[in-house]
Amino acid sequence: MAIVNADTSGHELEYFAGGGVGTDGVGTGVPNWNLGVRYGWMLTDRRSDKFYSTRFEYAMDIVPVFMNFQRNGPSYGVEFDPVVLKWNATPHGALQPFLELSFGISESNIRIPPDTSRFNFTPNATGGVRILRGRYNWSVGIRYFHFSNADLEPNNPGDNSVGIRIALSKWLH
Repeated sequence: MAIVNADTSGHELEYFAGGGVGTDGVGTGVPNWNLGVRYGWMLTDRRSDKFYSTRFEYAMDIVPVFMNFQRNGPSYGVEFDPVVLKWNATPHGALQPFLELSFGISESNIRIPPDTSRFNFTPNATGGVRILRGRYNWSVGIRYFHFSNADLEPNNPGDNSVGIRIALSKWLH
């Protein structure tokens, strides 16, 4: 199978699943899991084949399944990330490093963390590598995930976790 350069399309559709565990505060040791879809637009072209020559991508994530297994019971929720900023490095063979920052909101059936809010803001950061396989690509990344109600409620301890995200994406022509 021929490797297709990741620069061949201006649009990408991605399906992802991820999970992690709380790293500090009230969420220490608390596992979480999510499943979602992303639509992205390539906004820039690379200027050279140097490693640092990146393509900039804007995307949006819809996460219809988000679960957090905390002490007051499992929470089920949805998340929407209207701002995903992704830097795709120059591919080296079948591997393409990436770094992304995302900002979103979530709503859950119970308060996350406990005694705070059902509505939260969700800034995230992910670094990883895409495995280029033609029109369909795999990616794996390490993700930092934060929950916070931004002091909309009197109690706002926030919750941080680190985990992994695996995705399958397709270039749209």
